[in-house]
Amino acid sequence: MKTTLLIAALLLSACNCKESKDINKSNPQTGICACEKINNNETIIYATNIHIKKDAENSLLEFRCASMLIGTASVSDISGNNEHCEAMYSIQCVSSVNKELQLSTNFKYFTDKLQSQDMFFEDLKNNEDDYFEFRLASDRKIISISRLNIH
Repeated sequence: MKTTLLIAALLLSACNCKESKDINKSNPQTGICACEKINNNETIIYATNIHIKKDAENSLLEFRCASMLIGTASVSDISGNNEHCEAMYSIQCVSSVNKELQLSTNFKYFTDKLQSQDMFFEDLKNNEDDYFEFRLASDRKIISISRLNIH
């Protein structure tokens, strides 16, 4: 009986090790990140490592795109009051390739509320590694930027 249990335990641990290796092989943090295949139909892009490139006419944002899983959680305080929904983000991978998009002159910037455009540029100076959500217009210009609350 003890031998049977020991063999069963060894088989289960062997199966778990093989499964762990398979998960590591398919880890999206190696190889090409799915967000690198941005097509012209996408209107939302997640980005980090953002740098501003200005020329005489345009402001371009150079960034690394990120693929994310997004969920919603119901959150309340310790006594069960003040219930609200909060977005939950899981970073799948970050591209190793820089992308560029043009920034609209009248873009909106949000943290937990609407902020000034100048606040976005200040936040970039202080928090280069933050994650942001870009919303694009049909002309592929960034019209809205939201700083994501990712810890």
